[in-house]
Amino acid sequence: MFDVCLGEKSGVDYARIFREEQLAHDIILLTGYQDTISLATSQELRQLGVPIYDKPIDLESLLSQKLNLWRTITPQDMAERPRAPILSATATPTSNDQTLVAVAQAITKADLSSMQQKVDDMSAKVERLQGMIDEREHQETLHLSKEQVKMGKKNWIWAAVAVFVAATIAVVAYLKPASTDKPGVGGNPAAKIILAENQFPQSAATIVAYRKGYFSKRGLDVDVRRFPSGKLALDAVLGGGANFATVAETPVVFAGFANLPAVVLATISYSSDSCKVAARKDLGVGGPSGLKGKKVATAVGTSAEFFMEAFLKGNGLSRSDVEVVTLKPEDMPSALSRGDIAAFFIWEPYIYVASKLLGDRLVVFSGQQFYTETFNLATTREYAERNPAVVKSVLEALIDAEGHIKSDPADAIATVADQIGMDQAVLQGIWPAYNIGVVLDQFLIKYMQAEADWAVKSQKVKAGSGIPDFYKMIYPEPLRHLKPEAVKIR
Repeated sequence: MFDVCLGEKSGVDYARIFREEQLAHDIILLTGYQDTISLATSQELRQLGVPIYDKPIDLESLLSQKLNLWRTITPQDMAERPRAPILSATATPTSNDQTLVAVAQAITKADLSSMQQKVDDMSAKVERLQGMIDEREHQETLHLSKEQVKMGKKNWIWAAVAVFVAATIAVVAYLKPASTDKPGVGGNPAAKIILAENQFPQSAATIVAYRKGYFSKRGLDVDVRRFPSGKLALDAVLGGGANFATVAETPVVFAGFANLPAVVLATISYSSDSCKVAARKDLGVGGPSGLKGKKVATAVGTSAEFFMEAFLKGNGLSRSDVEVVTLKPEDMPSALSRGDIAAFFIWEPYIYVASKLLGDRLVVFSGQQFYTETFNLATTREYAERNPAVVKSVLEALIDAEGHIKSDPADAIATVADQIGMDQAVLQGIWPAYNIGVVLDQFLIKYMQAEADWAVKSQKVKAGSGIPDFYKMIYPEPLRHLKPEAVKIR
């Protein structure tokens, strides 16, 4: 990893050196803001195969993306891969040159066989560290309010430990031989799966399926991992850290451009009032036109970014009329409260959190006429094809949950509100905006194609990129077998 600013040489300089020396290592360039890198330099970096990440870096997303690449390389591939040469220091090396040599040497001295010998020890460390994290979270729960626990950021030390745990688990899983056991759906023991879930009202079907025991009734032992965005949840699936994800259509569109094997099994909710704008009246945003010239935040690469541009265009503005920064969704309410930004574009429950922080200083704009968000259950094609019984059981559990939500909406609202840390009365007020049900409708393809056009025109993807065939990213057979009337994909 290189930063843009590194003293005597920049991260761009080091990237060039690595490639000139034919070092095959992965390179990542970090920057505070994209406008610190010129367009010409950005294009050069793309040619060098160097991705650029804005700070603050989302470590979960970065880790999952890199794991998705690394998991495609077998130990045999690594053993047969020629070692990259170690850079030699110059006669009068600068401190930066010495750092570069040390980094290159450390990387190239990695020995796969020695890693294999440490697998058991690493596994034990993982268990101990996970226990420490669990105990820490228990202690936090005793001292913090429920909403603070769910919406607050973890202490940075424990975040670092968690990242280490995730990385260690990935290495252990990578080095251990793959299991050939078949899932035990309907038998004993239950089939174990990992669900990457967002804590949004849009995830109502999976939340109810888990909390009301519909997964277990279908022979599934579900480990729910909770993420602040669908993009991160999908990254976890693509990186091998989860089997299923709840995700809006936008990250799936970008996965299609990257030729990643994501497929949608079903839409579990859709809403034209999911994403909203939260703004500060006392910072001069009394209406949509007041956004002009203001610093605003969104989550780049998600449905919220697409909504933002549609909202601005629908109100006679463009992206160039505002200063856009990318923030984690959970950081947006506090940033707005501090005045770091004048508005943010995102989904619930973060609008609700902002209202609790700002009270009558907050104004919220809806964009129902500009964008309809779908929320979907996604996996990889390989997993779906190898585990048809598990996929069937997951969909059956979601159909069970759909029935419960429709027959007892009051209980469903109470269940979801408790899970996501939202006031029940507030959730009840916005509940009608969400169409919850397990379907595969043609509108999903329509929205994905519209967002793909936007991605190309706004240069979100590489120039010349063709629009993916989104029909190939839908996996309708399991739902068509269980609920044929719900599948309207042509």
